[in-house]
Amino acid sequence: MTLTVKIDERAERALEERCRRDGETKSAVIRRLIEGYLAGWPRRSPAEVYDEVTGGRALSSDKEPASRDHSRVIKAKLRARNGDR
Repeated sequence: MTLTVKIDERAERALEERCRRDGETKSAVIRRLIEGYLAGWPRRSPAEVYDEVTGGRALSSDKEPASRDHSRVIKAKLRARNGDR
């Protein structure tokens, strides 16, 4: 079955670049997204993502408390795990 989806040019360029970088087709990516959506793709709370990324450990250092820049630390860990997006 063929499906046509309209997206803006910026999103299309970003999708093409990401697919080229990952060696995937746009169709394969869209199929996975649709299948995940139909399967109920469980949404996780920020706390669940935090626990997954940190292993449940507090993000602190000797220099500054975790609350000071936890967003930067979490984003860096997610990029390291998932590749820079």
